[in-house]
Amino acid sequence: MSKFGYMIVQEESGETKSFNQMLAHGCDEIVIETGDNEKLNKLLDKLVMGDELVVESLESLGLFSEELMTLMKRLDKLNVSLFSLADQKNMTEPWLISFQEVLYRMVEMDHQLREKRGPLTQSTEKEVGRPGISEEKVQIIAHLYDRQVSYRKISGAANVSIGTVHKYVQKIVEKRKKDEIANQYTG
Repeated sequence: MSKFGYMIVQEESGETKSFNQMLAHGCDEIVIETGDNEKLNKLLDKLVMGDELVVESLESLGLFSEELMTLMKRLDKLNVSLFSLADQKNMTEPWLISFQEVLYRMVEMDHQLREKRGPLTQSTEKEVGRPGISEEKVQIIAHLYDRQVSYRKISGAANVSIGTVHKYVQKIVEKRKKDEIANQYTG
């Protein structure tokens, strides 16, 4: 029965404190991660029945809740305990933690990880940058452009900058070219 410490080092502060706590807890080996959980996966392959995985806290594992649940199931199958130094308890003994506490901690972990790693998926609907102008203003720009009004006057009429007029005129011209080409092939 061995004790393995696992810690992720991202910042200078707290690094030696966690290391010393793991030594004091009696860890036989301490794995220090600097990347994306590569060493954690190798460590998990080493664990055998009765071993103990010691971490600073569940949050320090750097896992989203789904990944944490997968880890917990894997440890349970191996009969390996997971000890949290921050909580000073074996986190694989479910009767020690209430259901609400588990859910709260998972939500907190996801929130903290999203701040560090970003959302799980990024929406393709959102465009990066400033929001566009209204369709009404685009129509004003198109109408005045067709009447060969200067960009400065279009800018004043649509209440947008000259740069915005230029940008949308380019989009309008490009769209018209694409439509013209499409009409040639569809006949």
